[in-house]
Amino acid sequence: MADSSPAPAGQQQRVGCFSCSQGVVSTLIRCAAILGLLGTGFVGVWCMITCDIKELKLRLVMVYLILFSVCGIFVEFSLFGVMAKIQFLTSWVGRAVFYIFLGTLCLGSGIPGWVIGPYMCAIGVLIIVARVKWPTLLPDAPGVAVKNRSAASATSQRYNDIELQQGVGPAAEAVELN
Repeated sequence: MADSSPAPAGQQQRVGCFSCSQGVVSTLIRCAAILGLLGTGFVGVWCMITCDIKELKLRLVMVYLILFSVCGIFVEFSLFGVMAKIQFLTSWVGRAVFYIFLGTLCLGSGIPGWVIGPYMCAIGVLIIVARVKWPTLLPDAPGVAVKNRSAASATSQRYNDIELQQGVGPAAEAVELN
């Protein structure tokens, strides 16, 4: 059985029969995602040019494919501060969901869509599996965990305050015991 315990930062970690470092895995996944995003943009442009699209909603889907693929490429290359404006793409799981969404949009757009769509969905699933099984190989952008932790603690504090006011819940029971 392969050791999947977290490795200290900067060291190699065993993944199956391979020994990988954090930078190598994230770079490979980012390169695969960039190829998929280019393919997604191609599918949108190809379908706009060659397909006989009479319905407005199908044209909008192709425009969305093009815009989202450009946005995804900006995120992958950290261009124009897009990451600051679209916070969910700073985490790997957010990107995975985004890639799965793009993959499903591609599926209804001809043969290229049936090639690129599953490819993008597979990248998204790969990111989620890698993030769950080997969390140190795909760290989120700096500050994401801190933001999420502070938001969670603020929400938890609000619920505790409400429970204290209403006299219910673990917070109120702790006050009664004292």
